[in-house]
Amino acid sequence: MEGSTGARRVGTTGDTSGDVDRDGKGGKKRSLAQLFCLIVGLTLLVAGIIGFLVEDGSSFSLPDSVEDSPAELLGFLINGWENIIHIATGALLLFASPKANLARTVALIFGVVYALVTVLGFIDGESVLGLFPVNTATNLLHAALSAAALLAALLPTKET
Repeated sequence: MEGSTGARRVGTTGDTSGDVDRDGKGGKKRSLAQLFCLIVGLTLLVAGIIGFLVEDGSSFSLPDSVEDSPAELLGFLINGWENIIHIATGALLLFASPKANLARTVALIFGVVYALVTVLGFIDGESVLGLFPVNTATNLLHAALSAAALLAALLPTKET
């Protein structure tokens, strides 16, 4: 169906993906949730892989205290568990990125889980559930990722 803007819906009547053909040539516009999943997913996947290359970044144990932790990547404390979590969540976000509805759902779940991780990190101050170390920078990053995910998932999709 063409409107005054020249945009037409892509797919069949049952298509709920929210993708819009902007130029009439099959070019699809990504939703905010899809962009979030693509960009953050790729970033987390790469960070998780690089984390294993950092000295002591492949260790699965926690240091005695945050100050003793030699495993750091760009100011964020890391260990093997956190690297695995970054790789897994990055892969999940990338998997969800092609479909608008799936991206929205996964971004919402990601946002809620990372909000919980943020709260647990601020409460303990040194680790999240004894699995991976945190510092203020890590907690603030988790909070920012959570907020961005929730915004991407919950903001209305604008179709023109």
